[in-house]
Amino acid sequence: GSATPSLESRENAARSKYTLIRMLSRVESRPLPIADVIDLRKERAEKEDKGFVIFSNPLKERMKETFAAGEQAIILMNRRGYAPYLLCRDCGHDFRCRDCSVTLTVHRREGLLICHYCGLRKKIPEHCPLCNGVTMQPIGFGTEKVEERFRRDFPGISVAVLDRDSTRKKGELVRILDAFRRQETQALIGTQMLSKGHHFPSVTLTAVLNADSILGYPDFRSAEKTFYLLTQVAGRSGRGDLIGTVLIQSAFPTHYAIQHTLRHDYEAFYESEIQFRKTFHYPPVTSMIAILFRGEHLTDVDRAALECGRKLEEALKPVAGTRIQGPAAAPMARIKGVYRYQILLRSPHRTALRKAVEAVMIGKKWKGVEVAIDVDP
Repeated sequence: GSATPSLESRENAARSKYTLIRMLSRVESRPLPIADVIDLRKERAEKEDKGFVIFSNPLKERMKETFAAGEQAIILMNRRGYAPYLLCRDCGHDFRCRDCSVTLTVHRREGLLICHYCGLRKKIPEHCPLCNGVTMQPIGFGTEKVEERFRRDFPGISVAVLDRDSTRKKGELVRILDAFRRQETQALIGTQMLSKGHHFPSVTLTAVLNADSILGYPDFRSAEKTFYLLTQVAGRSGRGDLIGTVLIQSAFPTHYAIQHTLRHDYEAFYESEIQFRKTFHYPPVTSMIAILFRGEHLTDVDRAALECGRKLEEALKPVAGTRIQGPAAAPMARIKGVYRYQILLRSPHRTALRKAVEAVMIGKKWKGVEVAIDVDP
């Protein structure tokens, strides 16, 4: 059971593989929260935020009303830490991890730059290692900065943060949630950890600060993931006797994932998204297999991926409608010092696709290269 079944499950229901049972009203027939979108393109960022809007004016006003009425708010910011990266304003150096293809996240409370993939930790430097410049600018924002800004804008309002950093110590997760349940804290800022499964009757406002964080990710499921997250976090509001409100900040307010969330309309979202999948030949309309090559030496990984790519192309020629993407560097090209290449295969003929991949890949080994075959990735 789910308020947001995956497209694969919903398509199985459409094909009568599953029986679809709908629950069309909330428990005790409570109304769904009123949802609205705030267009970030019309909001002015504070000078120090370099174009990023944390709390828009309409959101600030609604939060003031909520706290004045003695009600609670949940604020979703799906990124932990203070800022996604640190930039030297003099030379443009952005402090990347030495072992992964990512920038180091700024954790100001600990005074560290941390890689969220391999855990590498460095002290925040006073000088740029490249040009010796001293103008270091944290770019963007995460839960730490949101908490800092909240305490500045809403002095006297008790607030807590729920993310992987704040719940590391044993018992902290339960302590934070219990304090919020007892209304000792009026606002809870958190990542998607707080988006589903929680029941707080006094929460009448849910705010999503940046709905575009997943929408812009290079993944054919990004709209689906955005819709699910927004729908789930919207469900935290108005679970008691008072009607709830959901405010979503976005620079793409007309995107169908956001528009269907505002109307709480899963079926309309499914129709829009399945059309996109049909147009561009993505699951569940076609079958998909991802083949990932990993190794410590780039030349070995490159050689293995190219060789497999050629053989797969040959093996899949007779299978009509098959599409091959790659071999190419994976979206995360390097993690923990290991290089990653991938090949993506899509075909309307599931069995023929699997047989071709098995014929080329099963039993084959390459020195210094691990191969992972992921069916329906």
